[in-house]
Parts: sequence; structure tokens; C-alpha cells
Amino acid sequence: MTILPRSLALFAVLCALLTLVGVGQAASPAVSKLMSSMSLEQKIGQMMLVAFRGPALSPELAEMIATRHIGGVILYSSWGNIENVHQVAALNAAIQKAAASTPAGIGLFVGVDQEGGLVARLRQGVTLFPSQMAIAATGNREHARTAARVMAQELSVLGFNMNFSPVADVNSNPDNPIIGTRSFGSDPNVVSRLTAAMTEAYVQGRVLCTPKHFPGHGDTDTDSHLGLPVSNHDRKTLERVDFAPFQAAFAAKAPAVMTAHVMVPAIDPAPDMPATLSSKVLEGVLRGQMRFKGLIVSDSLGMGALSKGVGTVRAAVLAAKAGAD
Repeated sequence: MTILPRSLALFAVLCALLTLVGVGQAASPAVSKLMSSMSLEQKIGQMMLVAFRGPALSPELAEMIATRHIGGVILYSSWGNIENVHQVAALNAAIQKAAASTPAGIGLFVGVDQEGGLVARLRQGVTLFPSQMAIAATGNREHARTAARVMAQELSVLGFNMNFSPVADVNSNPDNPIIGTRSFGSDPNVVSRLTAAMTEAYVQGRVLCTPKHFPGHGDTDTDSHLGLPVSNHDRKTLERVDFAPFQAAFAAKAPAVMTAHVMVPAIDPAPDMPATLSSKVLEGVLRGQMRFKGLIVSDSLGMGALSKGVGTVRAAVLAAKAGAD
């Protein structure tokens, strides 16, 4: 979600929604105490992870932190957030300082897409790793672990506490226009082993990772940035191929998972129903069948798969209702 006027409409709608459905799951006493001290508006704000423009803490972003109580930010090089490592470190420090100065004093998630290969927002002053598929081609699990360990260390030094990685999709469709070399490959066993290795390294490095894109974006032929893809795998194939890397990541204690804006009729046959908006996917499979207890993060709600359909504001409400955090 981006910092645009429509975010205010979304804020109001989510307030109404969560008044009815409640917020959160059972938490530790300290978290419960903090939650009980927060207003509904603050709780809603904590669900928001926003993008913003520019290389410094802008008045608009400062206002979102102070009055909209946002839960986090994502940095994009294409939005002018990333110029060099010194500037990024200063920006992230300023963001957390602004959050610390609010009455609640809650720190923010500060995230980035640093997968390696083609998807690496930071390209100067950090170690540039090859794509996940290239790492898989070495046949050495330790290379995947090392890449994640170094990325976690470098991101942490720069003030990031979340990396939207690794890609856990099994790239079984050669016509897939968006996953490709971002994946560890077409063998679910290889993808599972290397996804788990990276997840373990991020957990040890104390950087949140989000294995993505559940329930699987590998066997699709549409870019979800542009339209709504469909995965026509039956349930047995989903469990054998697509779910396997995510199960491996969860066994490796993944703290979060990212959803896919992909229709999966074998799970939810409702027309034009992306997984991100489906309670059958999020609550039925992720929470129920797979017993995942971590954070469910949606892919960007501004992507074409949603914005060209239900729209970004409506999608946010439906995602929250379906079980996204």
C-alpha cells in the first residue's frame, strides 16, 4: 500500500471492519498489555506497511507515523528511497526515531526486497548475490545459507529488520513471466531444502523473512503485477509440489509468509478469488491445515491482480477479513 489519499479511506473502512471481527490472536502478557492500551485506530495502523517517495523522512511519512500509527515501511529504489548505503542507514534511523517519539513508542518494520539476482533494491555498498536459481545450480545448500546469512547481516547494519525473501515458488512453468530465476528451480525437493536453509539463516540473523508467494506462483503464465494469474494444480499436486517449500520454511521457524495474488480453484473455486483475499487459503490451509502461527503478509495491494479487479482499498478490507495480518 502506498501513501496516497485512498489510504485514508482504507483506514476508515478497516476500522469499521475490525470493530466487528476483532483483532489479533492470543499474545504474550506484555503484548496483551500493550494492545489493551492502544486505540482501535492504532491497532488498524499497525496493519499498514506503506511505501513512500524520496530519500529522506518526508513530512507525509512523518505524519503517517505520528497520526496513522503505521506498522512499517518498505523501501524501493524506484521510489527514490535508495541512493547509497549511508543515506539508507540515515533514513532508516530517522524513521525509527520518529516512531520512538510517538506515545506508543512502537518500532516499525522496515523492509526491502533483497532476493539476489534481478530483484535486489540495494546494489551499491552491499554484497550482490546471484539469483536463487544460480545458487541452486551449485548443488550446495550451504551457499544458500551463506547468502541469506550475509544479506541478513548487511541489512541489519543498515537498519532493516525485514526482507521479503526467499522465493519459495516451484518454477514448474517455463512460460512464467515473473518468477523464473527468482526461484530455486522446478524440483520441489531442491526448492524445499534451499528455502529452509535460507529461512534458518535469516532466523539466526534476527531479520524477519517472508517465504513467498503462498500458495505458489510457480505454475502460472501471468504476471500478478499486471493481471490475475491462475494455478490449475489439483489439490494433490499443490500439496506435493507447491506447498512443500512452505512447509519446509515453517519447519525452519519462518516468522512470516507472503501471500500470492493468484487464483487457486482447487482450494477456492469462487470466481476471480486471489489467494490473498481467500479465507479458505489463509485460514483454511495456512492456519488450519499447515498450522502456521506466524505473520501473514500480503503481496503489494497495488498490483494489477487486485487494483484492476476489486481495487486496492476493497482488497485491503477483504484481505484482513480473510486472515491477512
